[in-house]
This record gives sequence, C-alpha cells and structure tokens, in this order.
Amino acid sequence: MAVKYFGLRCIELHKLIWVRHVLLSISQCIVNERVADVAVVICQERKFLEQQQENTEAAMRRLAEQHRATVAQLEHESLQQKHQLLRGL
Repeated sequence: MAVKYFGLRCIELHKLIWVRHVLLSISQCIVNERVADVAVVICQERKFLEQQQENTEAAMRRLAEQHRATVAQLEHESLQQKHQLLRGL
C-alpha cells in the first residue's frame, strides 16, 4: 500500500518536490540574469531524467526476467509432480 500525504502518493509528492526544486533553480538564474545558467540547469535536469528513465527500464527488465524465471521454475516443478503422480498410478 502506498503512503499518502494529503491525498498524494509518496511518488507523486517526490515529483512535486523535484519540480519545485527545478523551478526554483531556474527562477534564481533568471533573477540573477544568468540566462546561460538556465540552459545548464535544464540540460542537467534532462540528463538526470534520462538517467532515471534508463535505470527504471533496466530495473523493470530485471524484474520481468526474474518473474519469467520464477514462473518457469514453478511450471517445471508442477510438471515433475504431475509425472510422479502419473507414474504412481
């Protein structure tokens, strides 16, 4: 069960905090008239998001592979038990 704060799931809350952080960083650059820094912040955040996406995809592939292996193992054990029962009759 997901943890909820004010009707938001924990993941959604983290996303909102991250968006706030990015917006604050960009607004500070704009206030200080550092337009080049805005581009740097946006580039850093884009790289961070791409890295996060890659990590998530890799984790999902690992989980899917583990699940397939578990299902294959259970099917194999089930077939072995079935054959043993059929031999016993």
